[in-house]
Amino acid sequence: MQGQHISGRVAIVKNGQSHSINVGNATSAVKNADENVVFPLASLQKVITGAIFTQLVNETHSKLNQKEMLSDYFPKIPNADKITMRDLLDHVSGIDMDELTPPNVLSEDDAIQYTIDNLKSGQPEQKFDYTNANYTILAGILKKIANQSYEQLVNTRIIQKLGLKHTFFWDQKPNNAVVAESAHSDGKQDNQDPAFPSQALLSSVVGAGNLYSTPEDYLKIQQGLEDGQILIKDDYNYLAYSGHTSLGNNGYHGGLYHEDDNQKWVRGTLSNTSYENGMDMDEDNQNGVILFTNQHVKPEPTNTLKGLAEQIKEIVKTTD
Repeated sequence: MQGQHISGRVAIVKNGQSHSINVGNATSAVKNADENVVFPLASLQKVITGAIFTQLVNETHSKLNQKEMLSDYFPKIPNADKITMRDLLDHVSGIDMDELTPPNVLSEDDAIQYTIDNLKSGQPEQKFDYTNANYTILAGILKKIANQSYEQLVNTRIIQKLGLKHTFFWDQKPNNAVVAESAHSDGKQDNQDPAFPSQALLSSVVGAGNLYSTPEDYLKIQQGLEDGQILIKDDYNYLAYSGHTSLGNNGYHGGLYHEDDNQKWVRGTLSNTSYENGMDMDEDNQNGVILFTNQHVKPEPTNTLKGLAEQIKEIVKTTD
């Protein structure tokens, strides 16, 4: 990481045991080693939204399921009568929207409406098209089903359930939390143009990237998806494999990418920043790496984050 001028914090897992490593400074005064340093979770949040969807499927039974149509909740979205919940979860809905920064900070309801007003919706053709809009719409559906705000759902069902101390919404940052600065390197000089995330952007990506967290907390979330704290194994399979328990259904499902060799991975960024997160993990969470970064070489990094995560994971697995 240092050789590639990447700054951040890493949680590595070997045989179920986790260890943390920090590289570089979060700000000019605080190192990433400080346990109170947090990073924008970005798209790694999407699996949380998918998990709450799965919980509500169990609780509401026929009222909500993965085959239900979007038109039952947001009928004014074009082609809503052809788009299922599963299409949204897997980014095959035909919906597309750039990661736009609104002109001002939005409330949760306004952010969902902002997404609806700015998305493009074509015919769902089972063609993968990754967009935050799918998960912001899902967050709006969860609000309607549970009659609670999305923030309330995440706080009670995920954060409090797991006892997470360093995961919170962009507008609920405790006084002792330090947000890692976004900076870049030209390959010689580090920490250029340091900046923090746009609050307007964070307010707009409800359900898709409006949390702060740490690699350690995110590992607890991944573990909770299968050990009964958030979901049981069968529920995780429902979310992760389009309802099938077979691991043969690889691809993006419910917030994570899944591969046939029992691996899962995910990557997340914030537009116009140097924040980039990644996870490359065994499906059973026994070996892997979670990497949160806040500095990269611009204009082009020497390695992709996924490639770097794979290299670190291989070192972890092959080193005694």
